[in-house]
Amino acid sequence: KNGTLYITISISFFIYMISFVIFENLNVKVYNILIIIYATLILLFTINIFNTYFTEIFISSQYLVPGKNSKGPMIVFSILFGIFLILNLKSRILKIFFSFSIVFEFLVLNLIRNRSSLVALYLVIFILILKSLKLKRISSILILTIVILSILLFAIFASDLVTSIIAWLIEVFVKNFNIHDLSNLSSGRLDFYARALSTFEKNPIIGTLGVQNYYVDNAFLLVLANYGLIGAIFYIPFILFVLYTIIINLRRNSIKDLRFYVSLVWLTALSISLFEGLAPFGPGTTYIIAWILLPLIISKNREKRMRI
Repeated sequence: KNGTLYITISISFFIYMISFVIFENLNVKVYNILIIIYATLILLFTINIFNTYFTEIFISSQYLVPGKNSKGPMIVFSILFGIFLILNLKSRILKIFFSFSIVFEFLVLNLIRNRSSLVALYLVIFILILKSLKLKRISSILILTIVILSILLFAIFASDLVTSIIAWLIEVFVKNFNIHDLSNLSSGRLDFYARALSTFEKNPIIGTLGVQNYYVDNAFLLVLANYGLIGAIFYIPFILFVLYTIIINLRRNSIKDLRFYVSLVWLTALSISLFEGLAPFGPGTTYIIAWILLPLIISKNREKRMRI
């Protein structure tokens, strides 16, 4: 996987640079149309996943969906954009459409058991609720979150609600694991983390240079193991800069502003990078929408209104 890491990183930054140039003269409505198209396509993609792998709602003891770690982040992005659209669209029909799409996508995200994406989603939902409470009023986003989760949970757990909720959450995260320790719970990730650090200690300056095709499910450790401190010199400042940008935009922008949701998308990507090696650069086109929209939160042009 890491043999093409530098190619994936290069392509990601190329997409960002193109988007940055375009953003300076692009009508905001184009971004809104892009968000609607993306959310709709991912919904269709999610429906296809459900029809292909699930004939009923259940938590399988096996991972049924190949590439779930690349599918999960896109579903989370679609959920976030769906919330943005619900808060901004004037059409009541479209509001209802995206409300049900959020419920369905959240359900499928649980069924495919992409745990890293679920953890990231819970984090950003928590931030959304905090942002709502900070406004000192029960905002529409808080009400929306409560209603959506309530409908979903009621539909799944019509009887013995509390017991079923607990059992569901446990099954999503630990089913088919014989839990003996934290490493076992993390699918052996902690052991791989230790090996990555050991590899870095042997070659701290340049790492293995990708020669050994060393892969670990943590983006930072992947860079350290393969490219050493030389790679970290470029990686760490970028991550810190994006994280700083995220914090600034989450504080400054309204929960109806697209910048707020792009910031949450990037927070999701960075959170997942703690559990996946290629995030936020890959695999494939998983994070392409994040790179296309990155200029929206980095640009200093704050005069543009990022709402529909």
